[in-house]
Amino acid sequence: MTASHRISHGFHRLGLVLAALTLIATVLVMGVTAITAYEDYRKHERLVCAHDYFRMHDLRALPQDPILRLNLHSFGCSDDPKESASAVDIDADSPPFDWQSALVWPLVRIAAAGLAGALMLYGAVRAIGWVVGGFAAS
Repeated sequence: MTASHRISHGFHRLGLVLAALTLIATVLVMGVTAITAYEDYRKHERLVCAHDYFRMHDLRALPQDPILRLNLHSFGCSDDPKESASAVDIDADSPPFDWQSALVWPLVRIAAAGLAGALMLYGAVRAIGWVVGGFAAS
């Protein structure tokens, strides 16, 4: 095996390692995105629970002060005794939670960007290896 072939194989391996690291980082970012979407869903459910509590008990006179915080644990909507939400957020009619916009499309964008980045990185390293291997041959 000539020197240019050894250099080319070395850059091929380097490109594969860097592309694999890019894909591992992509999977980690996808995991963080999934956790964030689930936390958003739980927050939405707690606000809907408090909203339903006020409608069920016919408590329509919620103060519209955005600074006022109401304890969600006292309504039975949270396990955390310190969790609170503003009266404006509780009183607002929130639309149903949309998993497609909260999770699916961000995951698709992250996966596409990670795959494209890994392929571009691999291609760039192979191109550099090709150029360096060409100089080594001459």
